[in-house]
This record gives sequence, structure tokens and C-alpha cells, in this order.
Amino acid sequence: MDSVQEYIDAIAPGHRSLFDRVSGLIPDEFPQASVALSYGMPTYRVGKRRLHIGVFPAAGSEGLVERRVEV
Repeated sequence: MDSVQEYIDAIAPGHRSLFDRVSGLIPDEFPQASVALSYGMPTYRVGKRRLHIGVFPAAGSEGLVERRVEV
């Protein structure tokens, strides 16, 4: 994976909307932020500060999400 867009395109549809919401907050608050891949995930940088945003599949995570929605 060579680009941020490739990483985003590879996110499963069930997780994409949450990723888009979270990652959309950064440019809203920090328009000067740059984004690049670091540690294999999108990383926003403002000055010396960095924020890594990634999607990690976890065993059984879909069941947890379903239970939370039902409650």
C-alpha cells in the first residue's frame, strides 16, 4: 500500500463511515494538517505533532458492534 487513498479504499464498507467521520474532524479543526502514511496508516501532522488513524479488524468485533446497537 503506497498511498493514503489506497488505505482508505481498502477499508471494509462496514467500517468506512466511522473512519470518514473521525478523519474528517482533523481538517475541519486543523486545515494546515498534512496527511501521509506512517506505520502503514494515515497520519495527520501539524508541526511536530502526529495523529495516526487506523482500522484494525478484531476477532468478534462485528458481534460487539451488533450488541451495542441492540441495547
